[in-house]
Amino acid sequence: MMHPPKALGQAVLTAFYINALNTLSRISAVTEDDKLGIMSRRAQSKAVHAFNSSLYDSIHGMYFAGLGTQTRNISANNPENVNRKYFIRHPNILAVLFDICRSENVQSIVSNVVKNPDMGPVQPYFMSYMFDMLLKTGDFRSYGIEIIRRWKALISNSGRTISEKWGDNPGDFSHASSTCPSYVLVKAFLGFEMVKPGFEEIRLSPNLFGLDSADISMPTPYGAIECRMRKGKEPKISVPSGIKCIIAR
Repeated sequence: MMHPPKALGQAVLTAFYINALNTLSRISAVTEDDKLGIMSRRAQSKAVHAFNSSLYDSIHGMYFAGLGTQTRNISANNPENVNRKYFIRHPNILAVLFDICRSENVQSIVSNVVKNPDMGPVQPYFMSYMFDMLLKTGDFRSYGIEIIRRWKALISNSGRTISEKWGDNPGDFSHASSTCPSYVLVKAFLGFEMVKPGFEEIRLSPNLFGLDSADISMPTPYGAIECRMRKGKEPKISVPSGIKCIIAR
């Protein structure tokens, strides 16, 4: 839904707000703006507390999408709110990815996000957050490649481009967000981590994730990082000069 009621949209919007505050806190550290840092950290702490105390359902072991309290319908684009709990994947993905949820709840939430058939679909545009969650928790090995295989249908059904959504209603064919595996696979197979901004320093931890081979090329301002991997052999890595690279085995 483009404009969901609060019961379906509040948790996702709050999670993005929390992540924005975290980014603001990091910016304040770089700019040495102590006042901004204190403000952003206090606001983030309050929002995280509210998120966990108001939106987490301990019986289901998941977050629900928003409160069912009554709201004023200010326009036709904002449907009336409903007094119901919706357990969908989106806020649970963001709660793990943005370090909102408590550590002891992470694995059960990830398991529900991946396996629970009652939580509804995640369209391709949002799957980049799901993949980043799986990389963050170390669960990409278990689930990532199999999920990415779903894109075979999007490609085969779309001819020379790629559709916006799964299933019989593909939407339109102009959304670059639908191509997120093109960066997720590179990031995952390289085990890429930006240590210092602008590719000044990076860390690589190549991984085949159970496949037999992979040839990876990642563009950078200094040229492409190349990695050739074959099962049972040491990866062959080429990093452009100008980039300090740490190889983690």
